[in-house]
Amino acid sequence: MSLIIVKSFEKDSADDVDYSLNYATAPWLAQGDTITSSSWAVIGGDGALQMHDASFTTTTATTWVRGGTVGVTYTLANTISTANAPARSVRRALSIKILG
Repeated sequence: MSLIIVKSFEKDSADDVDYSLNYATAPWLAQGDTITSSSWAVIGGDGALQMHDASFTTTTATTWVRGGTVGVTYTLANTISTANAPARSVRRALSIKILG
């Protein structure tokens, strides 16, 4: 499954911030289809970025992020599964650069 970075952000290393991916307007999500599971992972980086309190609704996946090392860019990968046939698993990502 390929990884597509759909948004890039910057955050201060001291901030605790929530990030969301809204799949409601995705052309492949059929009307009435819903997210049935969502998981997040940090790809790369140095292990200093922490994710917590991940959640999802029928169309949106969210995670909270804190920490990180100044100057390092992290990739947060989100994998969702949907309910309707054909059920699908989709992977999208956010890029976050840590500022002072």
